[in-house]
Amino acid sequence: MSSGSGDSESDHTRPQAEWRRVADGVFLAGLGVFFLLATSRGLPDGFWVEAMSLWPVLLVSCGIRIVFEKTRLAYGMVLGPAVVLGTLFWLAWGDRPQLPPPGEWQALSVDRPEGVDRAKVLVHLGGVSVDLDARPLPPTLLAEGRAAPRDTATRLRLTDEEGEATLQLKGRRRDFLLVGLRHEVWELGVTNELPLSLDVSGGAVRADFDLRRAMRPTASCEGPSTP
Repeated sequence: MSSGSGDSESDHTRPQAEWRRVADGVFLAGLGVFFLLATSRGLPDGFWVEAMSLWPVLLVSCGIRIVFEKTRLAYGMVLGPAVVLGTLFWLAWGDRPQLPPPGEWQALSVDRPEGVDRAKVLVHLGGVSVDLDARPLPPTLLAEGRAAPRDTATRLRLTDEEGEATLQLKGRRRDFLLVGLRHEVWELGVTNELPLSLDVSGGAVRADFDLRRAMRPTASCEGPSTP
């Protein structure tokens, strides 16, 4: 009798253990295919920022596994990794709608100080999307553009020291992007009449820089002449 009961329990648990391994195998194989395609096709700009913002998908996957693991429908555990993999493939190469700005657009402009011969842009924010380009501007302007914050006002802070104008993007600093894709969106043009340098740091920052029109400083070398 005891032997028959043991065989019955073994027969009852074996499919569950097998489906658990199948789910793990599907996830690893699918992840391998994803990274293989990512290596050959590339990923869109800002992919990992958006992927991190969709972390609740992992909770959905774990919930699906818990629901089906101890039932006769143990094969349903395969849906867990399928949800995660499907989300990654959709973010990478799916037809996604254009995301609206997180808030109302605010017009921004900064006057160009007299006597400056170079400019620097500081981006020390978290959870933002920055589109920065060098463009022709009126001689009185250093920068012009717009910003769309989620829940706070944004502004540009200008400091002038030793002939260098430093332009800092000011907003609420967020190092961790938990819910929502973006907290702020910046579209900013800087004058192309000055050499420009950048200082970018922060968490979950998507940046697109087009500085091909920016003036580049010329380098000169002095030394003994050769005959």
